[in-house]
Amino acid sequence: MAIANVEIEHLETQMATDSVIDAEFVYRSWPFQLAARLRAGIDNLVGYGTLALAIAVVSNIPLLQLASFGFLLDVSGRVARSGRLRDGFAGIKAAAVAGRGLLGTAICLVPSLLIGQYWYAAYLIDPTSPQTKALRIVQLSVALFTFLHIVTAWFCGGRFRYFVWPLLAPVTLSIWVMHNATASRWVHPLIRVLSYPFSKSLAAELLHVPDLKNWFLPAIVWDRLRTRRFWSGAADGLWNFFAQIPMLRLFGLGLIGFLGSFVWLLLPTVLMIAGTSRATGGAALLSIVGALLSTIVFSFLLLMQTEFAASGDWRDFFRFHLVWRRLRSAPIWHVIAVLLTLVLALPLFLLKIEEIPNELKWSLSLVFVLTGWLSRVMLGWANARARKAPSVRRWWWGVPVSSLILPLSFAFVIILFFTRYISWHGVWSLLENPVFLLPAPFWL
Repeated sequence: MAIANVEIEHLETQMATDSVIDAEFVYRSWPFQLAARLRAGIDNLVGYGTLALAIAVVSNIPLLQLASFGFLLDVSGRVARSGRLRDGFAGIKAAAVAGRGLLGTAICLVPSLLIGQYWYAAYLIDPTSPQTKALRIVQLSVALFTFLHIVTAWFCGGRFRYFVWPLLAPVTLSIWVMHNATASRWVHPLIRVLSYPFSKSLAAELLHVPDLKNWFLPAIVWDRLRTRRFWSGAADGLWNFFAQIPMLRLFGLGLIGFLGSFVWLLLPTVLMIAGTSRATGGAALLSIVGALLSTIVFSFLLLMQTEFAASGDWRDFFRFHLVWRRLRSAPIWHVIAVLLTLVLALPLFLLKIEEIPNELKWSLSLVFVLTGWLSRVMLGWANARARKAPSVRRWWWGVPVSSLILPLSFAFVIILFFTRYISWHGVWSLLENPVFLLPAPFWL
């Protein structure tokens, strides 16, 4: 018991002297570490979804949609240069700040919207009734308090718990009271003895009493007003989020990538379109030639795009020997990457059966961006494996395995050819190729 108390007191002293961001306590025991990892994982998912949503919205704005294509190319380029999968998800931590704030804002708006619906229903029944007037006053009051609450939560840091603090206040205040109640000499030894078998530092963390100004929104507001730091926090986080998005560079990358890809896709796509114009032998021959050319182009174009994204040199779109060398250096990884890309792209054609209103196209583009993002990460990883390979694989292994991309591409071409019968734009939908071009269902 004495040894346990000495170790716990030492940990308490050590953690008290640590420099902690935002004056938050450093939790080191495995239960709190597990909770922290779970929270970090949720933050990453929120950031991933927020950034994907932003790219999906941009992908439906004329001209700016090239930046969305540039973003996907940049994802594969970063992974190819570094060889780390996590580099394909750069920026999601900054996006999580905006995502948590947007989610909290949406939740805060729910009561005001519900009361507004009740008032509108009462207004339709009897505009002059006392119930209608009372609901109107309640609606305006709730809207005003909601606005002040949202503004306060944003400029106090924009954390999700700041938006929903009225719901969490009973629980958090109870925990805070319990923490203060356990800070007595009668309770400390019992908690130390019970928690020591689980973790040496768990007792110090359970007995830690968090400061109100670190989690209780009214206390945070008072502290920021007192120290004149009210306009810091979420405003800086949002600025950092938007500042980290190099729109001009992504637009240039997307523009060059689009033009380079379109050069390779134009002839085979035009031949397949021309082959469907008439039911003659010559038209059928054009379709066959277009399908064969498309198979060849589809087999190496994704690899060319990744190589261009990694180097930024537009001439990589015409360096077939370099792409062939990369393919033979890591044939299995490239086959897996191409297979994943083509398989994830198949459900996207079902989303093009019927055109939807422009204000809802971002919802379809979100699926395009999510699937394209994962595909580009895998393509960049295959390219990185090829760059790190000590030498090109021997021909009796590299050539047969690399050739597996041809039947995969041919199967995709056949499926793509028949999607013209279910796509809204018919045969012209062959030009809207979401695998190699813009991640949007209807961008023409």
